[in-house]
Amino acid sequence: MRITFIFFLVILAMLSCGKDHQEKAAESLMGKWDIVETFYEAGNRTELGSHPDTSFTKNNTGDFIEFKSESTVSFSYSVNGNAYEANEENWALEARTRKNGFTNSQAYFLFIKGDSFEVQFGDGTSDSHENASKAKILFSDNIENVGPYKSYQLTINKE
Repeated sequence: MRITFIFFLVILAMLSCGKDHQEKAAESLMGKWDIVETFYEAGNRTELGSHPDTSFTKNNTGDFIEFKSESTVSFSYSVNGNAYEANEENWALEARTRKNGFTNSQAYFLFIKGDSFEVQFGDGTSDSHENASKAKILFSDNIENVGPYKSYQLTINKE
């Protein structure tokens, strides 16, 4: 009985920590971010890895993403000649546990307009999602399957 109670407390503590990470990460996203760099890659994914055909990096000026509230975001940026713009679009953030060898870490996923983006805060340490001023937003249209893919990464800094 005592072991069951302790096990229950440990599980409850683990679940509450994950929610705390998600809330702090969402708070960090609030505000206007400058997009300082985009990286674009296209190629073919095989069972043995990715084989890029095209890749390039571009330093941006004037591109931005602004998390205006806990539910709305506006952005304007371009990647590989494609413009992406939205005003007052809905967004959501989800924290997931990711297995890294013998340890676990938090991964953050941003959902906007039906697309899923991974958010990597600062230097990637366990508390980098708190009061972040630097982050990367990653997108891929084919992250887990073999075949052609396009992906890009936005490097962002908070004003």
